Amino acid sequence: MAGVSCSVVRLADGGERFGRLEVYYGGQWGTVCDNGWDIADTNVVCRQLGFSNAASFSSGSEYVVGSGRVWMAEVKCHGDEHSLLDCPHDGWGMHTCTHSKDVNMECV
Repeated sequence: MAGVSCSVVRLADGGERFGRLEVYYGGQWGTVCDNGWDIADTNVVCRQLGFSNAASFSSGSEYVVGSGRVWMAEVKCHGDEHSLLDCPHDGWGMHTCTHSKDVNMECV
């Protein structure tokens, strides 16, 4: 699976600056649900990946739909965190999402 990665997050099935957001937890990659997701969350991930900020975010199948686990939902970053893992969320694997709600994003 191609994608940009840094620490425990990556953008998969897109390009250098865009793709489906995935997070590594429990020994496997999984996706992030768009429930509660906003531009502050996107900015945190973009900076974590080494980019300046976010250009946009969306959900669903803008890129290749994810598979496997959906790891995070209801993420609530304030925007000044250093990592997605510093942001509150509902708990690992705690969600009612399907991959049709995977976060897709683009960084600048």
